[in-house]
Amino acid sequence: MARFPALDPAWVGTAAPGAPRGPTGGTSSRPLDPMLGVWMPPVLLLVAWAVGWIGAQSWLLPEHVLWALVPTTLLLGLRAVMETVLRRTGQDSTALRALYSVHVALVAIGLLLNPLTCIYAFVGYLDSARFLDGARARAVVVATALLCAVGQVGGIRVVRAETGLFVGLAVVNLLLAAGMLFLAAERERVLAQREHALIEVGRVNAENAELHDELIAGARRAGADEERTRLSREIHDTVAQGLIGVIRQLEAVGPDIDAESRHRVTVAEEAARDCLLEARRAVEALGPHQLHDTDVVDALSGLVARWTRTHRVVATFDADEATRDGPHGDVLVRIAQEALANVARHAGATTVTVTLAGDEHESLLRISDDGAGFEADHAPRGHGLANMADRARRAGGSLRARPGVHRDGERAAMSAQAPVRAVVVDDHPVVRDGLVAMLGADTGIEVVGTAADGAEALAVIAAAAPDVVLMDLRMPGTNGIEAIRALRARDPRAPRILVLTTYDTDRDIRGALEAGADGYLLKDTPGDEVTRAVHDLVAGRAVLAPAALAALTGSGGTRVQLSAREAEVLRLVADGCTNRAVASRLGIGEATVKTHLMHVYEKLGVGDRASAVRTAWELGLV
Repeated sequence: MARFPALDPAWVGTAAPGAPRGPTGGTSSRPLDPMLGVWMPPVLLLVAWAVGWIGAQSWLLPEHVLWALVPTTLLLGLRAVMETVLRRTGQDSTALRALYSVHVALVAIGLLLNPLTCIYAFVGYLDSARFLDGARARAVVVATALLCAVGQVGGIRVVRAETGLFVGLAVVNLLLAAGMLFLAAERERVLAQREHALIEVGRVNAENAELHDELIAGARRAGADEERTRLSREIHDTVAQGLIGVIRQLEAVGPDIDAESRHRVTVAEEAARDCLLEARRAVEALGPHQLHDTDVVDALSGLVARWTRTHRVVATFDADEATRDGPHGDVLVRIAQEALANVARHAGATTVTVTLAGDEHESLLRISDDGAGFEADHAPRGHGLANMADRARRAGGSLRARPGVHRDGERAAMSAQAPVRAVVVDDHPVVRDGLVAMLGADTGIEVVGTAADGAEALAVIAAAAPDVVLMDLRMPGTNGIEAIRALRARDPRAPRILVLTTYDTDRDIRGALEAGADGYLLKDTPGDEVTRAVHDLVAGRAVLAPAALAALTGSGGTRVQLSAREAEVLRLVADGCTNRAVASRLGIGEATVKTHLMHVYEKLGVGDRASAVRTAWELGLV
C-alpha cells in the first residue's frame, strides 16, 4: 500500500478522493508508522501548553494559560476516546464525526486562552485523513489552516488588530495544504499505477511460464504420438492385413473336405478372427491419446459412443458425480478400453453401463453389463483382467471384479479406483515408519513421501504433490505450524492437512487450525480411524478429535459465536444452497455471502464449505 514520508504531517496519511479503501474503511495511504498518528498529537498538546506557560512569563497572561489546562486536559481524554472509536467503527463513522466536531471546538477554545496551542492544532492535517473522509476531511484541513493562522499571528486579539496579516497567513496555510494534498493524491495515483503494472508483469510472467511448460509438454506428446502412430500403422499394415488374408484363405477352402478337417479350419478361422479383433483393439489403443485435447469425461464418453456403434450393444455413460480434472485419467481410459473389449468378446451382453465418479483427488470407474457372468479367480485367459489390474496397480489404484446376478439384472461388474496420495511428516522414525505401514495397508491410499521436519516436508510436498499431508506439530527446526502456514501461503486449499500429534492443548489445537490445518487427531487414534480421516478429508469433510472440538467451542461449553447473518448463511449452505441462491434468498450480494462465509470459516477453524457444515452439525449450530 502507499506510504508517505514523515517530513510533513500534512502529507502523512492523505490521499486522493475516491482512492482505494483500506481494511478499516480509510484510504489505502496510511502513516509510515501507525504509532505516529497515535502518540505525536498528545505530545504536541503538552508541548504547546508548556511553551505557552513559558510565554506567560513575558507576553502571555498567566491566568489564561492556566485556564488553558482545562481544554488541554479535555483534548487528551477526547483523543483517547477517538482512538478507541476509530478501532471499533472505522474511519468517518457518525460517532467520529461528532467527536471530532467537539475536538475542533476545544482547539479553538485553547487558542483563545493560549495562542501557542497552534503547535498542537497543526496535527489537524494528519487527523483529517485518519478520522474522516471526503468533504469532511477537506473541511478539517481548511479549519486547521485557519486555526493555525490565529496562533501564528499571536491570538484572537492580534487578529482583530492585524486582520490583513491574519488573512495573509491563512491564505498561505491554505495554499500549502492544497499543494500537499495535490502532491499526496499524485503520489497515490503513481503508486497505484506502479502496483497495477507489477501485477500485470507478474501475470504475464506466469502466462509465459505456463506457455513454456505447455510447449515442452506438447513437444513430448508429439514425439510419443508419432511413435504410437507408427506402431499403430505397422500393426494395421502387417499383422491385421495378414490376419485378414488368412481368414479369406480359410473361407475359400471348399466343402469337399472331411468333417475333422472342416472342424480344424473352423477353429483356425475363429482364432484368426479373435486375433484380428485384438489387433484392432491394439490399433485403437495406440491411436492418438484421448486425453491430449480433452478431459477424462469427454474421452470416456467418446470411447463408449464408438464402442456402441462398433458392437451394436446399448451402452450408457454416467459422469454426473465426476470431476473433469480427476487423477489418472489416461489409466482409466485404457482400463475402460480393455474392459469393453472384454465385454464384446466374452459377455454376450445387451446392455452395458459405464459410471465415473470421484473428485480432484480420487476417481472411481465402474463398468457393468447384463451378459454371461464369470468367476474372477478362475477367469480363463483372454479376459484381460491381469492387464487391467496391472494398469491400476501401477497408478497406485486397485481393480475389483464381481460376477453373478444382481438386483438390477447385471451379471458382472468391474471397478477401478485411483488412490489418495499422502505424505507423512514426523521427526520420530519409528512413528513415521508405523504410519507409512498403516496407510500402506489401505489400498485406497498411496504414501508418496515422508519428511522428518517442516523444512524437509515443504520440499517433499512440492515434489510429490500429495492429496493429504499427515503433519506432526512439535519437530526440530521448522515446526508443524510454521510448515502449515507456508503450505497455505502457496495454496489455501491443497493439499489437505491432517495434524497428527501427541498434544491436545488448546494452544496447539487453535494454532494448527488457525494456520490452516483441515483436521486434528491424536497419535493414539486407532489406525482405522486415521485412514478413514484421510478419505474424509479428500471428500471435503471435517476431521476433529474431541479435544479439538472442545477447543473450538471453548472450555465450559461456551459456543462459537456467530452473528445472526452468519448463522442464516450457514444454515442455507447446509441446506445445499449455492452462493447465488443464498444471496437471492437473503437479498444481499454474492460478495457479501462470500465475506460472511470467510468469517464463519475463521470462527470454526475450517477451510471450506463442506468442513464448515460438518463442524456446524457437530457443534449443534445448524
